[in-house]
Amino acid sequence: MTTRFQIIFCLCHWLSSQYGSQEKSAAGVRRYGTKSNYSQKDLDEALDKIKTCKLPQMEAANLFKIPRSTLKYKLKGQHNKLVGKPIALLESEEELFISHIVTLADLRTPVGMNI
Repeated sequence: MTTRFQIIFCLCHWLSSQYGSQEKSAAGVRRYGTKSNYSQKDLDEALDKIKTCKLPQMEAANLFKIPRSTLKYKLKGQHNKLVGKPIALLESEEELFISHIVTLADLRTPVGMNI
């Protein structure tokens, strides 16, 4: 019987071969989203305090440990897109793909990159 982990591993392997794999970035190139040490809750609270004039931007940045530029961009409504690649499959397509792999596994048909 195929485990869910094996199915997800196979799916991830197939997707990475179809859409390219994550490569290490070159030296000196920033990997966005990896240096954030604050939560969305902290960001929302900081923005709320700034909008209600309870804290200036600099104090909120220091208190919540959020870069001042991030607060400034969020207040202006800039840079609101999600970081990372867009999803490759819809949820329904992913479920269909998983059920297909499970069916093949139940029939003991090998699932590989060339099938």
